[in-house]
Amino acid sequence: MKQLLFVCTSFFAAILLSCAKPLYIKPEQEPTGLNDSEAKQIIRESLKNISRASVLKDVKFLPNGFKATFDGTQVVETYTCFYKYSQGKKIEAKMHPMADSYLVEGDIEAGNYTQACKQMWKDPQATIRFASAWRHLQASALRRTALGQSDADELAKFKTEVAAPYRSSPAKPLMSEEARRYRVLAEAAFERKQFERSVSYYENALAIAPWWPEGHYNRALLLGELGEYADAVSEMKKFLTLVPEGKEARQAQDKIYVWEAER
Repeated sequence: MKQLLFVCTSFFAAILLSCAKPLYIKPEQEPTGLNDSEAKQIIRESLKNISRASVLKDVKFLPNGFKATFDGTQVVETYTCFYKYSQGKKIEAKMHPMADSYLVEGDIEAGNYTQACKQMWKDPQATIRFASAWRHLQASALRRTALGQSDADELAKFKTEVAAPYRSSPAKPLMSEEARRYRVLAEAAFERKQFERSVSYYENALAIAPWWPEGHYNRALLLGELGEYADAVSEMKKFLTLVPEGKEARQAQDKIYVWEAER
C-alpha cells in the first residue's frame, strides 16, 4: 500500500473543493481548565470524526504540533499540523505549512473561529472543542519555548524540588483525598480501556501529588502505549528519580531505551 506524506491534494483537498465558503463560528461555551492530556484527547476524538472517507489510524504528538495518519480507501495519508504563534492572539491549524487547507483558524480577540467547511465537523461545537484544545497545546508549547525549557531542565527541577525532599524524608507524604479521587478515576478508566482518559486523570493526580512514584510509572506506560514516546520517557525518568532502587527500576530503564529509539 502506497504511503503519502504531507499530501493535501486528495483527502483534505477533496473536502475543500466541495466547500463554497468557510463556516464562521462564535464560541460561547469553550472547554475551560484543560490540561495537556485532556487537550490531546479532544484532538484525537475530533480527528476520528473528521470525515467518513477515511479512518484515523494514528496520532503522534510532537513538541510543536501533531502528525495524523488516515487509512483511506486506496492510500495511507499522513499529515502534520504545526502550531503557529501570534503572541497567543490567533490560532491556525493547517495540515501542512505550505498548503492552503486548514482545519480551523481563529482570532481570539475578535472571538470567532472559522473552519474549512461544514464537512469537517457537522456540529459547530466540535469545531469549538478542537479550537480550544489546539489553543491550549499551542500556548503550552509557546510557554515552553519562551522559557527555553528542555526535558533535561524539567527533570533537573523535578529532582531538586520533588525527588530530593521525597527521598530524604523518612515519612512519605500521604495522598490527599482529591489526588486519590483522580487515582481511582484513572484506574477505572484503564479498566474500561479508556487509555487517553486514564492518562488525563493521572496527570491531574500528579499535579496534586508530584511525588507519587506509581502515578508516574503507570502514566508512562500508558503514554508509551499511545505512541507519545517523548512524554513517556519524561514520566519514566521522573519515576526513576523518585525510586531509583525500586523493584521496577530495571524494567523502567529498559522501557526508556525502547521509547527513545521510537522517538
